[in-house]
Formats: sequence, structure tokens, C-alpha cells
Amino acid sequence: MIYQAKNKRTNKRVICKRCHSEKSFERESEMLRELEGRGALEMQDVDDTHMMIAMEVGVETMREYIDKNKGLTLPMKHAMALSILQAVAALHEKGICHMDIKPQNIMCFDMASQEWKLIDMEKARKTGEDIPGRISWKTASPEHNKYMETGKGKSEASSDIFSLGMTMMYMYTGHYLYEEEEEAKEKMGHMREEEVTQEAIHKFMVRYGVDCEPVDNMITHMVEVEPKKRWTAEALIAHRVFTGREATRAQVKARMRQEQISEEVIREVEERTKVFNEEQMKRLMEMMKEANMRAEVIMEMIEKIGSERKKEGDEEKNRTIDAVEQMTSHLSAKSIGKTCVAFTSLAMNPSTTSSMLKKMEERMKELLKRGEKEISKMSKEDIMAYLKH
Repeated sequence: MIYQAKNKRTNKRVICKRCHSEKSFERESEMLRELEGRGALEMQDVDDTHMMIAMEVGVETMREYIDKNKGLTLPMKHAMALSILQAVAALHEKGICHMDIKPQNIMCFDMASQEWKLIDMEKARKTGEDIPGRISWKTASPEHNKYMETGKGKSEASSDIFSLGMTMMYMYTGHYLYEEEEEAKEKMGHMREEEVTQEAIHKFMVRYGVDCEPVDNMITHMVEVEPKKRWTAEALIAHRVFTGREATRAQVKARMRQEQISEEVIREVEERTKVFNEEQMKRLMEMMKEANMRAEVIMEMIEKIGSERKKEGDEEKNRTIDAVEQMTSHLSAKSIGKTCVAFTSLAMNPSTTSSMLKKMEERMKELLKRGEKEISKMSKEDIMAYLKH
């Protein structure tokens, strides 16, 4: 039983769930406590006497959102897909398998930043535990379907990945691979490899107006018939679907909203980044993640990345830039902005050699040791001169 209520201690609205058994209550509350709101909805309180769990309130499920918003663009759906994959990865990192992933069990908790989490942990299991009971045939993995027939099988992260692949097909098209439960029961339990090749996935997606080869490829890696062939959630997060220019633009926008940057600044950033290529957009996103940057520093970054070009194919140079940016992540936004802009500006200069970069990296380390107060007194020009010295 699930209903809304108000937590008298915190005065916040919560969703209350009364578990049907003590075992179910203990398992679900333990997993939610362990996850601490990462990947799954956050537990606010528990009532041991009545076997009740109070949880944070979401906005709407993926099923509701997709059914209401038929005109979503591919970049918007890419941003959703990435957030959901991050949620699944958070569970798998803790050795937890959801075991009932479907559009109704994925909920948005912040539309502005596109934060999606998994809900309904009743069937969740630790990796290696027995597979839980019956779930929807439309999204269940072949091994889960076989369990529903034979009663034999163990919970594995790969089963979640298959279910998520089927769910992603619904997210991108608004349709299941097999729309009726009886058809799904017949097909999914005895699925053949030729039914989920990239060509077959492509035909399905195009039928509903989605023609995007990277998405076809990603889903194909999720719905492999053989569990061992399926990609992990972590590997899928790095898929090229999420490194394309437009997908990254959507992530940048979501990130700025999460930082409560004004819509006016966001529009200006969008305008300035129209000239960015895929690599520059990706670099901007990485810088924002590492530095937790505010609007003024983002603008400085955009100006520098837009006016300078990385030397193409110089992997060593790119790796060095990444390493130094990560080293600055503990400083304040303004100090990070200065050091990253200065170093990146020098490093992206075609005349900068690999040996010069190594010396600059050492100087950067020395500078960071001197602390944030020291850096805050220096201008970007001072830092550039220091690095060159």
C-alpha cells in the first residue's frame, strides 16, 4: 500500500509504503539505507512497528512523462538516458540488482536538472540471490522469463541491463518491442539472437520515427541474449551516444540549472557554444563537473575554449590537461577558473611541446601547494607567466 503523507518532524511531504511482510520491509529499508538516495529514491524515515517506509516525493514516472510529451528531442532523451544509467550504475556499484526495471519504476525527481531515479525496490536483490517473482514480460530479461517458468535463476546486474534496454526502447519511441503481454511472454522467454541484432533494433526504432545509429548500437549492447555479452552500466555511460555535441549541450544546460545559474546566463552560454565542436563541448562539460563552476567562470571558459584550439591527435597533451584540471578540483570556483583557463590556454597552443607541458604541470603542482589565498591574488596573466617560467 502506497500513499502520500507529511513527516511531522521535518514538515516535508513524503511517500509512505507499507510493506506486505517483515522480510520485504527489512530488505527494502536496508537497501535504501545503504544507497542513501544514490540511484534510488531517498528514504526519509521508517516505522518498524507498522513496517512502513517514508520516502522522498518524485515528480512523475518515465511512463507518464513519455506518454505526455510526444515532442521530446533526441538530446533531451539522451540526457534522460544518461541520468537513468547513472542511477543503475549506483545500484550495481553497491552489489544491488533492481530486478524490475520498467518505465513505471523510473521517476524524475528534478525536471530542471533531469535527475531520474529508480523506485519500487520491493523486488531488488543482492547479486547472486534468487531471482524474485513475476514481473512484466515486456521488459524482463530472457533469464528472468525462464525463472518465471522454471523457478531457477540468480539475480545479476546483466538482467537489469537487458530490462533497461527494453525500457530505453520505450523511452525513445513510446512503444515496447512487444506491446502485448502474451506476445512478450511467448517471444521474450525464448528470444533468438536475430531478433535483437542492431539491424532489427534499427528497423524497430525507425518504424516509430527514431533514426539514430548510436542509439541503435547502445541498445543492441544492452539486449544481447547472452548475459555475459551485455555491457555494464559504467561502460554504457561512456558510450558515444553521450559524447556527441548535441547530447553534451543538453548536459551542460542541465548542469547549469542544477547550479542555479540564471536562465539569462544559460541562454548566453547556449548562444556562445553554437560554434563549439563535439570535443570542445565535451571539454566544457568536464571542466564544469570538476570545478563546480559558477556563471562568471563558465563564461571565461567558453571564451578561452572558443578562441583556442587543441592540437588534433595529441593525446598526451589532452591527458595532461585533464590531470591538471582534476588537481584543481578542491579549490574555489574563481581560483579553479583562473588556473584552468591559464593552463588550458597555454596547453592548447600548437607551439607548446610535450616537454614544455611536463614542466608546466610541475609548476602547476607547486602553485597549488601555495594554496587558494595565494592564487586568488594573481591574475590569469600572472599565472600564465608563472607556468611559463
